Amino acid sequence: MLGRVLICGALLGSALSASPDAAAQDAGPRVGDATAPRGEEVTSPASGSHGEHPPQPEQPGAEGEHAPFIQQVPGTTVQLSMVPLPSALLPGAPTTGAPAAEGVPAADDETPADPGPRRLWVAATETTWDAYDAFVFELDQPDPEAQDGVDAVVRPSKPYVLADYGFGRAGYPVICVNPNGAQAFCEWLSALSGRRYRLPTEAEWRAMAAAVHPELCADAIDGDGPQVDRDALEAVAWVKENARRGTRPVGSLAAGRLGIHDVLGNVTEWCTDANGEPVAMGGCWSDRARDVNCASRKVPDGSWNAHDPQIPKSVWWLSSANYAGFRVVCEDVPSRR
Repeated sequence: MLGRVLICGALLGSALSASPDAAAQDAGPRVGDATAPRGEEVTSPASGSHGEHPPQPEQPGAEGEHAPFIQQVPGTTVQLSMVPLPSALLPGAPTTGAPAAEGVPAADDETPADPGPRRLWVAATETTWDAYDAFVFELDQPDPEAQDGVDAVVRPSKPYVLADYGFGRAGYPVICVNPNGAQAFCEWLSALSGRRYRLPTEAEWRAMAAAVHPELCADAIDGDGPQVDRDALEAVAWVKENARRGTRPVGSLAAGRLGIHDVLGNVTEWCTDANGEPVAMGGCWSDRARDVNCASRKVPDGSWNAHDPQIPKSVWWLSSANYAGFRVVCEDVPSRR
């Protein structure tokens, strides 16, 4: 299936204009302090939480057109811009891999399965602290002490360390997130919206990456995996050479095709592999440019939570993984809720 990605990707719209580089680094508050002052506020395609709201795309009508839509994050003014992936680019099932596009190694342990969802939307940006804090601090609840309805969804505990590492808060991607926390956020958003949100599979993520950045996914040199032009990469991805000190605000570099930002670099994104195990895709701000491409893949180990002082260690946070974040996908036909 992915063999068709590059052909389809070449027919897609041109990249969105780059947002100004909101590169000011501002130490954020501790996650456990819900009332602490925020750092520099940054407007991004993910939030719409500062200044005027962007115009909302028309919602799908009765015919269920595969159109973009805006998801409001409950309890905030944060908005997620959800972009449809062309059905022809989707792998056959949400829990299996697919034939690799040229230059993009296939996911491990791929096995045939029944056809999966043929309609999939992906967030235009990585999930921000603005959205994740609403989940952790129960900002969707008029009374956080109330226990009713959707609050049956499990929420993460507050971390005991400075989870944002002082990189920045408003408009910055959430980091140090365990895949359990990322999945719980999806379940919470699903319960509140009536839509079905989840993490992408590895095969879906690879399909998205090749569609968004075909020019960065196509070439393999000497059998060492996809190699990319550094200038081209740094125009769309925060990597060690241009990010230097940490994460940057989401959407602050040019979008790729489909209007999707930060597929490569900034934070590595949680996905589910063919065996249902967590894997982080796309490289991150601390990786050198030569190591970031559409096949960049990290498997978590104990070192990702080495700094957690708790015994036992948190199942929600990865204290040492200041590069681990996520973006969501939606596989339902959006409603007008």
